[in-house]
Amino acid sequence: MAIVDCHTPFYREIFSIPGFVAEPFLMIGYQVILGEALPEDFDFEDMKQLLHAKGLADVRAIDLFDERAELKYDLNSPVPRIEWERYRTVCDIGTLEHLFDTRQCMENCMRMVEPGGRYFLHTPVRGYDRHGLHTFNPELIVEAFRLNMFELEYLKYSSRNGEPIDAVQHADSTLIWIVGRKTASLDTFQVPQQRRYTRARR
Repeated sequence: MAIVDCHTPFYREIFSIPGFVAEPFLMIGYQVILGEALPEDFDFEDMKQLLHAKGLADVRAIDLFDERAELKYDLNSPVPRIEWERYRTVCDIGTLEHLFDTRQCMENCMRMVEPGGRYFLHTPVRGYDRHGLHTFNPELIVEAFRLNMFELEYLKYSSRNGEPIDAVQHADSTLIWIVGRKTASLDTFQVPQQRRYTRARR
């Protein structure tokens, strides 16, 4: 779970989305910053320091294993209701693929965003052999956002090394970068169905 130097152009674009850099800000996993060629605006030890430099004071992290995190929840299980709709921004940089119950993790993240706030997810959608427990079909990720009251504000794909990718099906080790704005409170979490099967049954 880290920001790496070759991905900084994507982070700059995401940080420039109006309302994204807002507090309370929640990191899913304690996010460090790594690289030999970090630009000045990313030359910090971790994301918390970076956000403090941008003027945020209320920045927290959920991480079951990192002692620096303020919150010690296992995201394979539902988070306490006190955390629902508590954060303006929920940011997951590479945690989802490391959790067995990805449905529960996504539901937790989406429930913790307050209406009008943002959820940012960055996770592998192709390749990354032996990295984490899952690699996702991007259709699953996009539909989960759309079905659960999130309006897409940003959707891009990149290689491991930060090159933009248009044709995901022809690329290796691909990452999705997706930001959604929550338009309303969640009722029952809606589980995506693969479209080609639902179309075939109609």
